[in-house]
Amino acid sequence: MDKTTVQVHTPFTLTHDNGSVEHFGVGKHEIEAGLAEHWYVRLHTGDKPGSQLESGGAGGGAEMSAELRTELDRASAELRAEAEQIDSERATLNGREAALKQLANDLDEREKALDARQAGLNAREVAIAEAAAATRGDPQQPPVQDGGSQPPKKSQPKQ
Repeated sequence: MDKTTVQVHTPFTLTHDNGSVEHFGVGKHEIEAGLAEHWYVRLHTGDKPGSQLESGGAGGGAEMSAELRTELDRASAELRAEAEQIDSERATLNGREAALKQLANDLDEREKALDARQAGLNAREVAIAEAAAATRGDPQQPPVQDGGSQPPKKSQPKQ
């Protein structure tokens, strides 16, 4: 039978079809070619995940490494462009948020000014009503609220 060398990256124990058990530690092992194709052996042998990027790929050497590097550079450039766009949009949103806060503050100030003006108008109306009542000679008479032109007449006490 043909023998092949495998690189074990994770130690494992394999139970053969005949029931015999074989332990494989980390490192190089020379085993039968058919056994090297077994799914469990393949799971624990070869390059560790991610080592293809570090070592230049499996079987492709420098060509695979250059191809992966190009793809990585392209993806990195896309990510940088998206990050710049996100930063730009974040700055725009922060500016809009500040403008909205300023508008809310301005609106609150305007509402306070309107409330103060309304209070002043109410006080003026009371003063005018009191002055009108005084000129009629009826200082105790409240201002007319129902829109009528004459206040109700007082009843005269009987003697």
